Amino acid sequence: SRALSGVLLGCILFAPGVLIWLFNRSSYLARALIFTGGVQLATIAAAFGLKDVFGRQRPYELLGHGDWQHMWFAGGSSFPSGHNAFFWGLFLPLLYLFPRWRVPLLLIPLFIAVARIDTSFHFLSDVLASIALAALVTLIAASLSNRWIKPAR
Repeated sequence: SRALSGVLLGCILFAPGVLIWLFNRSSYLARALIFTGGVQLATIAAAFGLKDVFGRQRPYELLGHGDWQHMWFAGGSSFPSGHNAFFWGLFLPLLYLFPRWRVPLLLIPLFIAVARIDTSFHFLSDVLASIALAALVTLIAASLSNRWIKPAR
């Protein structure tokens, strides 16, 4: 499933972070890996959980059959965008941790957001919901771990 890749990446970041942290509790790398992997896992879990709740049809599906009255709660998987949840769930924590690199770090998720809309796989609202979700998870994680990890100088 598509959610599996997001979970896999989150685990690939989180697990080594925990191992490094167990041997060196002051390691910034360990904390950054745990923070980023945790945000990635939580964002993916939330996004794919919401897909089942809303069941929104994709734009190309609606354009194909023209039944715009049944776009929500119709067994679709458009809202929120899983691809955008994946990329924003990865890059927003990195933006928080490494603010000096914010411009280059924003390029990839912005490109993905535009591409998903341009190819009629998502509506703008699908993409914006995923960005908001990743931002909320990152904000909560940053607030909860404020004393444990701070942005790099």
